[in-house]
Amino acid sequence: MKVFFSGYYMVFRLHWFYFGITLGMCEYGYFGKCYNQCLTNCKSCYSDSCVCLLCKSGYLGQYCTEACRKGMWGEQCKNYCSPNCDSNKRCNVTTGDCLGDCRAGFYGPKCETKCKIGTWGKNCLSNCSPNCDSNQSCDILTGDCLGACKAGYLGPQCQTLCPPGLYGLDCQDNCSENCLHPCDSTDGHCSPCRPGYEGESCQKAVPLRRKEETSNSFNFVHFGIGVASLAVAVAIVFGILVLRRSLLGRRRTRVCNIYNQPDVISSDMNQYVNNQNQSELEEHPYQN
Repeated sequence: MKVFFSGYYMVFRLHWFYFGITLGMCEYGYFGKCYNQCLTNCKSCYSDSCVCLLCKSGYLGQYCTEACRKGMWGEQCKNYCSPNCDSNKRCNVTTGDCLGDCRAGFYGPKCETKCKIGTWGKNCLSNCSPNCDSNQSCDILTGDCLGACKAGYLGPQCQTLCPPGLYGLDCQDNCSENCLHPCDSTDGHCSPCRPGYEGESCQKAVPLRRKEETSNSFNFVHFGIGVASLAVAVAIVFGILVLRRSLLGRRRTRVCNIYNQPDVISSDMNQYVNNQNQSELEEHPYQN
């Protein structure tokens, strides 16, 4: 038989050869007549009341109803939230996980893990510039490259190309003056070159013999163009002469055809003489 008291219980056992009594406290988490549970945030309480003996992580007070103050967490609120929590250094009072984002340069539930090489910023979500020369590593807070930039770039994060006319590490080298266009900011390569120069950076002078060959080739091309132009001009003149001769031949043929008709000629001549006489009479009417 089991009899409960406030916080305790008593068990009576009666056997044929003995009589026994056992006295005990309520099970862990119960109080009173041992069927009342301790308050929610109590780990354990006094067996005869609901006053907590030990609070769960994140709570304090006689009845474990007081949450840890800002910036604290854990059993008896002895732990500090991570300084890398971005939301005013607040964290979950039970687990210590940050409430919100991590401060730049850190990640993880408690924001205690530094960004891996090649990443930076809040929660390490940003990538370092590929133009950082030191294995693409940068400052985990600002993203500025740790060390020099790769050839052809400038700036804290190495994202600015060299100004026109410059190239190389820290943009300290000048492009060749023989480049017709700005050179490549990385290695100085340029194309095309000024006449008389060649090479990737247009710094190699073309040999004299090659210059002469180029000049001869140039003159030959111009000579060919001149000959072709002269031939076209001759063809045009010849065509004009042929056309003119053809027109003249047709005119002569027409005149000959007219003179080969005597009646027509005689009639035309008589008409012409009459016209002349009539004109003279009109000019001198009293001469007769």
